[in-house]
Amino acid sequence: MPNPNQNTSLTDQELSSVVMTTQDRVQLITALDAFEKSLFAPGRAPEFRNQLQQLPADFSVIIKKAIAPATQAGQNPSPTLISDLLKKTRDQLDTLPIATLLLAYRPTVVQVRELATFLRGAVSDTILLSLKYEPAIVGGFILECNGRKTSFTIDRFLNQLTKTE
Repeated sequence: MPNPNQNTSLTDQELSSVVMTTQDRVQLITALDAFEKSLFAPGRAPEFRNQLQQLPADFSVIIKKAIAPATQAGQNPSPTLISDLLKKTRDQLDTLPIATLLLAYRPTVVQVRELATFLRGAVSDTILLSLKYEPAIVGGFILECNGRKTSFTIDRFLNQLTKTE
């Protein structure tokens, strides 16, 4: 029987290719929970793979990789074993680093992806982006990451100009 503690083929990079923001992480955990709940539902379908088809494609790929150690034998593994592997994936999601970006506006989905991609290049390729809204910011943003808070706002820029004069 496969061991749920064995190393899976799911890497932090694979997780973060689908999960770019803390909101994405919540949605994936919700999908993991729903998939796991369906495994233990009375009268569940004999083939758990059918349940994967009901998930968004990206999440389905992540879950397939997460439960791969249990499915390598080609047989229908026990729900308990799959549950253990899904828990391991949830735990892995909880360890991804988070950068909080304080903005004065709500960015579009495209802007969020661009911000996350930029931060991954500058900080870590597995970092998750958490967005918060601070209407007091006139222009720019404030970044909180690794216990440090850095302002990239117009207010900070103007204060620096007045201090140097």
